[in-house]
Amino acid sequence: LQEVEKGMPTSNPYHNSIHVAHVVQNMHVCIVRGGLGEYMGMVEVLAALLGAVIHDFEHMGLNNDILVKIAHDWALAYNDRAPNENHHTSAAFRLLQRKECDFMRKLAKPIQAHVRKLVIDMVLATDMGEHHRITSLLKGDLLPRIQAIQAGGEVPVPNADADAFTRPKSTSLFSDPGMADKRLDTAGTSLMLCGAIKICDIGHSYADVAVHVRWSELLEEELWKQGDLEMSLGLPLSYLMDRSKAGVTKSQVGFFEYVVRPLAVAWSQCFPAFGDVLLRRLDVNLQHWQQFPRTDSGATTGAR
Repeated sequence: LQEVEKGMPTSNPYHNSIHVAHVVQNMHVCIVRGGLGEYMGMVEVLAALLGAVIHDFEHMGLNNDILVKIAHDWALAYNDRAPNENHHTSAAFRLLQRKECDFMRKLAKPIQAHVRKLVIDMVLATDMGEHHRITSLLKGDLLPRIQAIQAGGEVPVPNADADAFTRPKSTSLFSDPGMADKRLDTAGTSLMLCGAIKICDIGHSYADVAVHVRWSELLEEELWKQGDLEMSLGLPLSYLMDRSKAGVTKSQVGFFEYVVRPLAVAWSQCFPAFGDVLLRRLDVNLQHWQQFPRTDSGATTGAR
């Protein structure tokens, strides 16, 4: 944890260690109070929290678009495909190779491999380019899986041997004693955690108004800093990154309507009790931004 914190630049207004701590706390709440724990064992909880901890490791405060445009080493290393997210995971797992950081070394190799797969899936899901695909999968794939379990049916496990170590006879970690095992298969668990990290990553959207507004201002400043860099390099200024024009805080209505709310609605269908709370808080923050003139077209911020 100390090494991950060292890898979070303090110069980033938004993507810094405080944001990471916020996302980890959000994930904890999702697991313990939000219904996820009913479908998870201890190994999956480990993966969920580890994914939250490392999801922005060594973030430079620049989004994927500019990394590709300037042919940054990360873009070259990952063939222009989600250079940020690929680097976060790769660098974090390289960190775990260090003896003093490898806290999973005594776990069985199949468990380590399972955790690694879930964490990689989670972090790659935070790429905004994946947003609409994952939102659709929550409704079309995860929801039917959860409904089948709730109805007492069984979700097919494609590879029973691979899942054996995560599907013991005992109940899931946070389910009521005496209830049947509610664990999802590996594919279902991966999708659930991908949705969870996305919910947590934009968690300020569901925070109290003052907290949400402050995080939005910090994101606005970080995007403007990227715009300053683009200007110094002679690049066209990206959307919302021109200090002389309206920034993120003037485009939140469209971001909420086209990005945040569809995700929250899909999540609330899978986890109604928790999702309804998110939607209520989301609507309060949306009403705050609706007081101001709308200057956006509903495009995403490109924050990643």
